[in-house]
Amino acid sequence: METHFSVLNVGKTPHPPHIYDEEEILIVVSGRAELIVEDAKGSNQLDRHSVKPGDFIYYPANWRHTLENTFGEEVVYLMFKWISDEDHTSDTLESILVRGSSALTSDNKNSRGFDTEIILEGKTGYLRKLHSHTTNMQAGGGYEPHADAYDVGIILLEGQVETLGETVNGPAFIYYASGEQHGMKCTGDNPANYIVFEFHGRHGKLYESPRFIKRRKLKQSLTQPSILVKHLLWRINRFLKR
Repeated sequence: METHFSVLNVGKTPHPPHIYDEEEILIVVSGRAELIVEDAKGSNQLDRHSVKPGDFIYYPANWRHTLENTFGEEVVYLMFKWISDEDHTSDTLESILVRGSSALTSDNKNSRGFDTEIILEGKTGYLRKLHSHTTNMQAGGGYEPHADAYDVGIILLEGQVETLGETVNGPAFIYYASGEQHGMKCTGDNPANYIVFEFHGRHGKLYESPRFIKRRKLKQSLTQPSILVKHLLWRINRFLKR
């Protein structure tokens, strides 16, 4: 996984239309731009889409694309890029443009002080599941610390939140590694609006943090003597072979 942000000046493009082996997400943080992307993989027929803050696009591997700043102010955008040694190509997401800017205008509220809306979900070539949702968190709202079995990237577009013991003001980028305890609270006077991306590991069995694997095996060995005996025999055989 790689994440970077770029500032694109008026009238500029970062590169000609090109392809990568990585899968990518481009999300506009401020300003406006025109995405230039082929309408089908390998077609080389390029379409243009005007985007603004909160809008993002998912590019599968080897999907031709670029962007251009044709407006009167610089545009700031953030990129996620990832690759895996595993590639499943059937029934996966194609390139898709998501108008997160529209979802973030929701006025719905709930008892927890925040409202969420799923805006993207599906399998990709490298991920078991790619998920995204918007959140409007009211002042004082939030959720208690918990750990997820997948990595999470958050684009805080506006507002102020407290997370991981720090106060963060938008626009900002927050990343939670799989298995890391994290919670969030809106500590500003105004709502916090952000977009969440969940990267659900490889295909096949669910990913489990190595730290959690050790804890689980220790608990099993203490409650199931046969596992402990088997482990001790393995240790003894390993020692005798030295």
